[in-house]
This record gives sequence, C-alpha cells and structure tokens, in this order.
Amino acid sequence: MFCLLQEDITAVTKEGNLLLSSFEEPDAGECSQDQQHERPGDWETVNRLLGQLREMETAFDGFWEKHQLKMEQYLQLWKFEQSFQEVKNAIEFLMGQQAELPDTGDSVPQVKQRLKDLGHFDGMAQDLIGKAQVVILHGHQLAANHHYALNLICQQCNELRHHSDVLSDEIKRKQMRLQKTLDLHTRLQQVEFRDTVPREVGG
Repeated sequence: MFCLLQEDITAVTKEGNLLLSSFEEPDAGECSQDQQHERPGDWETVNRLLGQLREMETAFDGFWEKHQLKMEQYLQLWKFEQSFQEVKNAIEFLMGQQAELPDTGDSVPQVKQRLKDLGHFDGMAQDLIGKAQVVILHGHQLAANHHYALNLICQQCNELRHHSDVLSDEIKRKQMRLQKTLDLHTRLQQVEFRDTVPREVGG
C-alpha cells in the first residue's frame, strides 16, 4: 500500500513538474495574448499544489517511518517474550524436579548414585541457564536500542537472572550436602573397618 501511494505521488509530481515547465517556457506563436496573461496565475497555482504535494509526501514518509519502527519493535518484543516464556517455564520445571532430588543418603553407594544423578541434572540446568543468558543478552540489546517496552524487557531479564541464580544455587547446595554426607559415610566405613580387624585377628 505504501509503495503504491509513493508511486502515485511520484507520478503526480512528475506530471506537475512537466506542467510547470510548460508554463515557464511559453510559445508566443501558439498562445493568444489572453492565454499568456493567464499563465502566471496558472504557474502559481500548479507550483502551490506541488508544494503541498511535497509537504504531504514528507509528512507521510515521517508517519510511515514511525509506524514501521513501531511494527518492527512490536515484532521484536513478541519474539523476545516467546523466548522469555519458554526459558522461564523450563527453569520452573527444573526447579520442581530439583526440589524432589534428595540431598542426603543412607550409604556410600546411594550417595554416590545421587551425586551422579545430580551431576547429570546440573548439566541440563547449565544448558538452560546458558539459553537464559542468550535471552537476557537479547533483551539488553533491545533496551540499548530504546525499545518502547524498555521497562518490561528489563523486568523480564531480571526475572530470568533471578530464576537462573536460584536454580544454580540450589544445585550447588545439594551437591555440597551430598559430598559432605559421602565423606561422613566414608569415614564411618573406615572406622568400622578398623574396629572389625582386631576382633577378626583375635578370634
């Protein structure tokens, strides 16, 4: 639509300029005296109309640029919010799974297995946190370009960062607790082993 209107304006402007040129270069042999007297008035009329046409074209160009920028920013926001919601939902899902993972165990084999499971879970979490960082970076780029939804974008970036930090901290906390539990079970096994050796020898 914009292109068609631009073409129409260009065509009318071209015709107007041709008409204006014909007024500026009168052929005295082909025009009567009355027609020659009318030319200055006609020239002024056409020139004024061309000026109005140029003003209209300039105003429309400005309107279209603003409209186009708004549409581009709306599309950018839509894509950003899609990515934000996808990553946020995934982090919340992992948070729910993480809450079900035990941070202790009753034996060395059990604790080792839980550390292994938690390590695998941590790998998935780090991949997701990496995706969150990409979304946050995208949000910062939009904000730097003075996006109209600047406040919303910054708020969602902060929200993603908070969720990522909480998930990462919870996994680290459980890893430390399981590692301490493993160390404790290992020392207990060593003590029990030392206690049983003399009795076996003495028997």
